[in-house]
Amino acid sequence: RGVNFPRYVRVNVLRSNTEDVIKLLDEGCSANPGKTNGGPVEESSKSIIYADAHVPDLLVLPPSASSWLHQSHEAVKSGKIILQDKSSCFSA
Repeated sequence: RGVNFPRYVRVNVLRSNTEDVIKLLDEGCSANPGKTNGGPVEESSKSIIYADAHVPDLLVLPPSASSWLHQSHEAVKSGKIILQDKSSCFSA
């Protein structure tokens, strides 16, 4: 069995904002539940989307998000979000 990496999503702040994207993606996560391998989630929190601690406007979703969040997703096609690995968010 392979390692499950989180799905990273960068918010294009020229087309949307982090709050709106979180709401949009949270609906997708709720409609497509999956197992999470990340750290503990506060019991009061239903969201499994986190803001990255190092990169502004980068969101962290569970690995299961890759099953429904891909290049044909409307938020990707409209340019509101960019799917990328965390390492590609850092300049050389």
